[in-house]
Amino acid sequence: MIYFADLHIHSKYSRATSKECNLVDLAKWAAYKGIFVLGTGDFTHPEWSRNIREMLEDAEDGLLRLKPEHVPRVETFPRGFGPGDVRFLLNVEISSIYKKAGATRKVHNLIFMPDIQTMEEFNTRLDRIGNIKSDGRPILGLDSRDLLEIALDVTPESFLIPAHIWTPWFSLLGSRSGFDTVQECFADLSDYIFAMETGLSSDPEMNHRVSFLDRYTLISNSDTHSPWNLGREACIFAGDPGYQVIRDAIRDGGRDVTTVEGADSPLSSIQLESLTPENGPLSMRGPKHADMAGRSRIGNRFVGTIEFFPEEGKYHYDGHRNCRMRLDPEETNQLGGICPVCGKPVTVGVMNRVMALGDKPLGRVPDGAAPFWRMIPLAEIVSQALGVGPQSKKVKGLHMELMSKLGPELMILWALPLEEIARHAPAIVVEGVSRVREGKLHIHAGFDGEYGKVELFTPEERDRFEGQQSLVPLGGGPRKKPKKSASFARSTGKKQAPAARESVESRTVKLNEDQVRAVSECDRPVLVKAGPGTGKTGTLTHRVASLVNQGKAQPDQVTAVTFTRKAAGEMRERLESMVSGENASKCWVGTFHQLGTRIIDHFRREGTFESRETILQEDEALTLFREALKSAGLKVHPSRAASLLNRVSLLKQSLVEPNDTIQDEDVAAAYQAYEKGLQEAGAFDLDDLLMVPVRLLRQDDSMTQQIRETWTRHLLVDELQDVNRAQYEMVRFLADRAGKGLFAIGDPDQAIYSFRGADREFFLRFREDYPSIQEIFLSRNYRSLGTILRASESVLDASSETRGLEAQRSGDNPVRVVRLPNAATEGMFITRTIDSMLGGSTFFSFDSGRVTGPDDKLGFGDFAVLYRLNAVGDMLEDAFQASGIPYQRARKKSPKDEAESLDPRVQAVTLMTIHASKGLEFPVVFVAGCEDGVIPHIPMGESEPSPEELEEERRLLYVAMTRAGNDLFLTRASKRTLHGRNLTPNPSRFLEAIDRNVCHFLDPLSGRRKPRVDQPVQGELF
Repeated sequence: MIYFADLHIHSKYSRATSKECNLVDLAKWAAYKGIFVLGTGDFTHPEWSRNIREMLEDAEDGLLRLKPEHVPRVETFPRGFGPGDVRFLLNVEISSIYKKAGATRKVHNLIFMPDIQTMEEFNTRLDRIGNIKSDGRPILGLDSRDLLEIALDVTPESFLIPAHIWTPWFSLLGSRSGFDTVQECFADLSDYIFAMETGLSSDPEMNHRVSFLDRYTLISNSDTHSPWNLGREACIFAGDPGYQVIRDAIRDGGRDVTTVEGADSPLSSIQLESLTPENGPLSMRGPKHADMAGRSRIGNRFVGTIEFFPEEGKYHYDGHRNCRMRLDPEETNQLGGICPVCGKPVTVGVMNRVMALGDKPLGRVPDGAAPFWRMIPLAEIVSQALGVGPQSKKVKGLHMELMSKLGPELMILWALPLEEIARHAPAIVVEGVSRVREGKLHIHAGFDGEYGKVELFTPEERDRFEGQQSLVPLGGGPRKKPKKSASFARSTGKKQAPAARESVESRTVKLNEDQVRAVSECDRPVLVKAGPGTGKTGTLTHRVASLVNQGKAQPDQVTAVTFTRKAAGEMRERLESMVSGENASKCWVGTFHQLGTRIIDHFRREGTFESRETILQEDEALTLFREALKSAGLKVHPSRAASLLNRVSLLKQSLVEPNDTIQDEDVAAAYQAYEKGLQEAGAFDLDDLLMVPVRLLRQDDSMTQQIRETWTRHLLVDELQDVNRAQYEMVRFLADRAGKGLFAIGDPDQAIYSFRGADREFFLRFREDYPSIQEIFLSRNYRSLGTILRASESVLDASSETRGLEAQRSGDNPVRVVRLPNAATEGMFITRTIDSMLGGSTFFSFDSGRVTGPDDKLGFGDFAVLYRLNAVGDMLEDAFQASGIPYQRARKKSPKDEAESLDPRVQAVTLMTIHASKGLEFPVVFVAGCEDGVIPHIPMGESEPSPEELEEERRLLYVAMTRAGNDLFLTRASKRTLHGRNLTPNPSRFLEAIDRNVCHFLDPLSGRRKPRVDQPVQGELF
């Protein structure tokens, strides 16, 4: 049998699709069109996958069909083909948007799965790393190569076909977001790619100009968002249908897989003889049709494709839709790629891009290339014949009448003799089919998102047919052929923008003078004040490397301590490239808790301390705490236990012993009961890893001196402003009494962790404890534009220690201060702004006019949305779920470890608390909820924070603002619901202090004016 397949469609769960894109209506329209195999599309969407499981049943190998109870009662066509005969093949289109090789890539790929079980496993894998719930075509910040790897890991029978490979915005070879070769995209997995989808704006003839595509089978599908557009492009197969057969037929590109007896088909009138010039369309291409004619035994094979006329596709030519400029490649080249109306780069279309990568002449047919037939949908032919719109009742009526009398649409267009069509169709429609088959039509080529305009008839010709004049050959000028001209190609030498969370030091070629001083001073204690973006971690790492490489210290005498496992790991990784041989691994780098464990183990090995075997994590400690309270007969409500344990934790961090005087009797009793429980369990909690080492060091001077002379002769401390008393005392005991070899670095203006015992005063006390200190200020900021630095510094109070940072990057992007009506519109503004700055994450972004072009220096991972309260984060997450933009939300209980919960493989917008963001950097940052009560945070029931709390809240906003490199948005809502209360908060009091000379104040949803994000309106803040 010979059958049509449309393997790229969308469900009603994709954006901008018809509500009729459900399984029943899709099957019905597939029957109207004559499509035997239909891709399901969208199977990653939870609701669509549920529909697939509930409404479809197994048919042939790997194919599905409607269950009998869901087959619609539709009058079957004379050819005996109905909705119940349609088969479904599991697939989905996935949009991968990610940064690679210095540019943001936006590639759409089709993934095919052989059965529902593997589909569900694949969905589970993707659900862990991205948002697959909001759009039938999910957007993932996942490399196309990694997407393919996941699919193959789920099952080697899966396969991936790059979708509409030439589309400018979202494709493998697109002019604005793609690659120049398949290998650049899929790297070591390139051999698993065996087919390409040409898309509506190109056809095989165009693709044959690019010789590296010869090895791939060229397929075509409708990519439809409405059932009536099914089959506008389609694949043709011969043989017995099945998942494996279709996959192998596409892979082999028309070569026989097996030879079987030809079976009758619902399209039984389509025989191989239809492929001959005598009985079939005259616009075929390729050598295969001749030797297929007349064969009685056919193999399972890929026969060819039904194609759009590529000029009709909406990205065929170059141009600017808003400027009404349509340009062929030669005109674009003459203009240097610049629109003469607006002066911006034009959208380079498919023809131009094909010419840029092409190395063969037009008209070349590679050996073994499958034939193809250009067609126009029957409804469009009828519309042209009648001179009315394709959605008019007149056109729809005649369209349905012809299919009911003549059979499925594709059979009418592809195989039915004109004399048979003439028995039921008006003469002008028959002439229209004839002209399409012969290519005798004129098309005003599509460009920049606008479909091309087809002209089959002039008004005079239409009038003559309506007057019942005899049918005579009417010519109708030949369609315009593309000019052979030079091409304006996309530049591939664009500079890569800093990636999200990329360290400052990786962009700093050499140390500046202040950093050199900090690295080389070794004869006395050194205190480095390092403002945000000044290269703190790099300076610390260079100091360790310098000590070892210059022989100033043995590597095992160097101890560097920081706060998170991630920071310690990054520092160790850098040292491996800076210190030769095994010396890098001999330097000890770790967290304070790891250092405490090392001290405890040292005392245990020396026989002076009997350690406990078990270390409890936070959740385990809370369980033991509750059990200890119960055993001691202390009645505490379960909801209060965590808060009570936190108070005990703060006491331990402050080195308060269980039997010391504690004013709050409830806390004292709980502390004692908890300590007893820990002893009985033979366990330490995380606070014990700080408190116990200090106790041991204090009690044994000789052992402490031994440690100083061995592995802490050079002690380096990161983030000094974040230490609590236990950590500070640990440093004091481990360092040389005079401070020789002691190095500390940090920024007191970023001290934001008092709620967990950190005290900014320890940074200031450091000067008193070490009078011979060498103090160095790192003032050069390599992260942020000067406008961001000026705005953020104006938030600080007079006690600032690091005011006066010098921006090393040029640029004057204003800080945007944005007022929104409520929290819902705040989330919408943020997601739409991200979409705009990315140059659109969907076709709808362009077609709706929301964006006009991409910024290929930005990817999803370059954006962060920061918030003070998780309640604000919950509302923002709702907006991201609805938008389809991929995001990751950090969800650790400990703010210092929160960022470590993010998956580094995935490129996604980061949502996190401000506390968790310290130490990170992003090109674009949104700080949401800039309102009194949120920033600064005023807990419910309190009227005003204390002066100390207020100053820390001020520093918290400063930290948030200085995470931004290029663009900073401060958003606030005029109305917000928090913890069930409807609020009308005032703007954050800190906004009043911001330097207005570097800000733009926006009210984008006000009734007075609606500025675009890229055209902010200067206005009043309040």
